[in-house]
Amino acid sequence: MPYRPTDTTPTEGLITASQVRQLAGGICQMTLSRWVKAGVLPPPLFIRRRRYWPPAKITAALAGRGEAA
Repeated sequence: MPYRPTDTTPTEGLITASQVRQLAGGICQMTLSRWVKAGVLPPPLFIRRRRYWPPAKITAALAGRGEAA
C-alpha cells in the first residue's frame, strides 16, 4: 500500500516560515524567498503545502551570514 500523508503528518521539531522570518530579524516574505533562491538559507520542506525548516539548519545559515557580513 502506498504512503498517503494524513492530517497527523508530524511537524514537531520544525519551524515555520513565520518563525524563520522572525529569527532572521523580522525580514519580509519576499526577502525570505529571495534568500532561499540565492542559497543564503536552505530550501524548505513542504508538508501539506506549507514550508518548514529544521531549526539547526536555519541557525547555522544565519550564523554563517553574520560572519560573512
